[in-house]
Amino acid sequence: MPCHSAVADDGVKLYYEETGSGDPLVFVHEFAGDFRSWEPQVRHFSRYYRCLTYNARGYPPSHVPGDPGLGPVVMLVLILGLVFILGWPLEWVPIVLIVIPILLPAIHSVGIDLVYFCTLVAVCLQTAWLSPPVAMSAYFLKGVVPDWELTDIYVGMMQFMMLQVIGLGLLVLFPEIALWLPTLLFREGAP
Repeated sequence: MPCHSAVADDGVKLYYEETGSGDPLVFVHEFAGDFRSWEPQVRHFSRYYRCLTYNARGYPPSHVPGDPGLGPVVMLVLILGLVFILGWPLEWVPIVLIVIPILLPAIHSVGIDLVYFCTLVAVCLQTAWLSPPVAMSAYFLKGVVPDWELTDIYVGMMQFMMLQVIGLGLLVLFPEIALWLPTLLFREGAP
């Protein structure tokens, strides 16, 4: 397949491959995939159409954004703030399956370990579910014990939310807390 690169007005280079002839048929990859994800379909449809597959920005060999000028810790805190706010109205599924894959190229570009990042996201989501104004955990508990007042549940949850915030702060400041066990298990020569 002929390989090409297109450059957008803002200088971003996108890699694409083209095969076949006729009307164009564009194959767009999903997150964590690339232009090769469509190989069987392209092989079939290229007999009838001009098939184009490409890699989106952030997926090599297309342009991978560099450091956006923020330090890794500042970027991490901003992303965790976004995850925290999204954790109020949303369940974890849309955040983990939609929002996090969009942010992964930026996280990867500044060299943040993905195991560490995913641990932070999990703790951040737990904290969001404990915090008012939405506090999904409070509503779950209210459903189990309808006689309790919601304000009493909020007051009782505050001490646990503060512990979560302290734990999240410690994880941001000391990544080794989250990484020592994976490092121990997966180091070279481990039993």
